[in-house]
Amino acid sequence: MSESNAKTAQDVYEIICGLSADEREELSAMLEHNKSDGWVSPEIKQSWLKEIDRREQLHRQGRNPNMSWEEVREKVLSRLDSLK
Repeated sequence: MSESNAKTAQDVYEIICGLSADEREELSAMLEHNKSDGWVSPEIKQSWLKEIDRREQLHRQGRNPNMSWEEVREKVLSRLDSLK
């Protein structure tokens, strides 16, 4: 390691390998919890959530009679999944 005590991925891996199975499992759970929710960005997530609300309002107002709310919701959620 360098004098600045910076650790490389390899250094961290070696430390992790020295942990007990329980400690590795706990670390894995912590890392999994810390991961992003799969969205490309918070802005895109917010935009899609607004779009869902907009489409729901149109449906409830009868301004989109050719497509049910369930169909709209399914399409939007499918597109959201593809952005992850």
